[in-house]
Formats: sequence, structure tokens, C-alpha cells
Amino acid sequence: MSKVLCYSSIDIEARSMRNNPVFYGIIERQSNNYGDNQLILSFLQNELDIDTDEICIERAHKLGKSSQHAYREGIDQKRPLIARFRDYCDTETIMRKVYNLKNSRFGIDRQYPISIASARSTL
Repeated sequence: MSKVLCYSSIDIEARSMRNNPVFYGIIERQSNNYGDNQLILSFLQNELDIDTDEICIERAHKLGKSSQHAYREGIDQKRPLIARFRDYCDTETIMRKVYNLKNSRFGIDRQYPISIASARSTL
């Protein structure tokens, strides 16, 4: 019974994260001018050629801690950005166009629960 509850919990957690792509390689200094939502929308428009007029981001934020040393020295930080899109079809549109980022400094991946992410990394 406890295994069933554990698997059910992981499934619910994974379903709640399905609208959350994680963006890698975006320079953090640019977000000071726009804000995280606008930074992601401009990235989608410029790098993936996606029309962002109908896309709604519920929230977006950076992952991890900011380095005060990098901030003082003017070093470009590239912490991952995570965004929650209102509609799942927007997430699917983004994931279908990820191949355009091949051989670039950018990357996009889905967010997974820790247990699924660790299982995927061992595979």
C-alpha cells in the first residue's frame, strides 16, 4: 500500500510540473532590464521564432543562489530560469522547437520531480 501511495504522489508531482520548462544559458544581466517573464518571452520570440502574443506565463523565476562575487565583478551569471505556462499547448509548442537550439549555448528541458530526474540521469 505504501508503494502505491508513493507512486501516486510522484505521479501527481510530475503532472503538476508538466507546464514548467527550464531554460538554460540565458544571461542573467538581461533580466534586470525586462523581468523574468519578459526575458523568456523575448527569448522564445528571438531564438525559437515563436509568436508570443497568445502565450501567458503565470510566473517565472531563477533557480539557485545568486553569486555576490559575480555580481560585483560584472561576470555574467547563467542561472537556470523556470517558467510556468498557463496552457500545456504552449509548453508543447516550445518543446517541439527545441531542436533549433542545437549547437547553441541555450537549452530547454522539462522539470521533473527529484526521483524521476535521478532515475533519468542513471539511464
